[in-house]
Amino acid sequence: MTQAPPAHAGSGTGSGAGSGTDRLHHVDALRAFCMLYGVLLHATTVVDGPVFSAIADASGFFRMTTFFVIAGYFSHLVLVRGTVGDFLVRRSVLLLVPFATVLVLLNPLTFWLSQVYFEGGSAFSLGAFLTQTTGRSGLIVWHIHLWFLVALWVYTLATPALVPLLGRLDGVVARAATAPAVVFVGGAAILAGAAWVGALVVNKLLSDHVIGTAPGVYIVTATVKFAPFYLLGLVLWRVRPAFLRLGEGSLVVLSLGILLCLGAAWAQDRLPGPLASVAEEFAHGVTNLAMVAILLRVFGTIAARQSRAVRFVVDAAFSVYLFHYLVITVLALALRPWIALDGALYGLIVVLTYAITLGLHHFVVGRTALTRLLFNGKLEMPRRSPARA
Repeated sequence: MTQAPPAHAGSGTGSGAGSGTDRLHHVDALRAFCMLYGVLLHATTVVDGPVFSAIADASGFFRMTTFFVIAGYFSHLVLVRGTVGDFLVRRSVLLLVPFATVLVLLNPLTFWLSQVYFEGGSAFSLGAFLTQTTGRSGLIVWHIHLWFLVALWVYTLATPALVPLLGRLDGVVARAATAPAVVFVGGAAILAGAAWVGALVVNKLLSDHVIGTAPGVYIVTATVKFAPFYLLGLVLWRVRPAFLRLGEGSLVVLSLGILLCLGAAWAQDRLPGPLASVAEEFAHGVTNLAMVAILLRVFGTIAARQSRAVRFVVDAAFSVYLFHYLVITVLALALRPWIALDGALYGLIVVLTYAITLGLHHFVVGRTALTRLLFNGKLEMPRRSPARA
């Protein structure tokens, strides 16, 4: 089988960012945090109020971009451990099996219960599930929260071809990483902002001329939008100094991003529509990259080591994410008639969702090889007996 492309000789394949042996606990913890924040985000869909809007809006400035940077980082790590074929098979199982399982077993029920909650009682319709939207502002479609698994699979297919191309940039990135953190993070943030403007243009062309606006096309536009951050993750694995420099963070760059976002918001009604959209995407791209850097720094400080409890939560984060939307919807239907205060309802739903989904991981998903495969995509190969002399 084809061997994975070798890592760049100077990319830091020893201990540290590019190591195949040392586990970076703080990166694991940060990835879990991004997934667990999904509970806080999606619980806001069943309540109203400025505080809940702020919780939802905050997600757009760090959560998925940070997640995809880490996904790219770990994808490169897995790629160099074996053959390209093994990488493609294992990553496809990891992503597509849970996608199919939840799409068939959980999403139709989640969609129907959301219809009941937001629109009143109605019988389940497979046609409605596949072709219609529900929820506040019509944001719930057939894939619901699973779109990121498809995006990751597309990136997985491209990764073996991308790695050699990115290798040509190792020297440039390594030299850039010798600059002060504010310069390096600032430059990366500007590139991220420009990349998001480019993604905006591509998605506009796709929407107008190729994919239209049917339910589910968000998978396509999101895959385009977050690709630059996945690529960044690949680069960070290859070039250890860049990973370390980005992990120093920069409050100056974050402050610049916030100012740009405020300026873009001020300009929304003062600039022509296309220019206003460009300003907004650029500002959000800059801010997201700055937040990735800050979060790497924060988690590098607070989560360098993992206790047994933290390790359990990190391991359970994927299960929590897969089950949480259904649990939130069930709890909203059950509790709304008894709790009129949105703050109390939101808090109780969040706490119960974490408890129930962590319990599902421990008592259901983690119990058998079959459930680990179906819900976590873990392909457990039988161990070979040691050869006899």
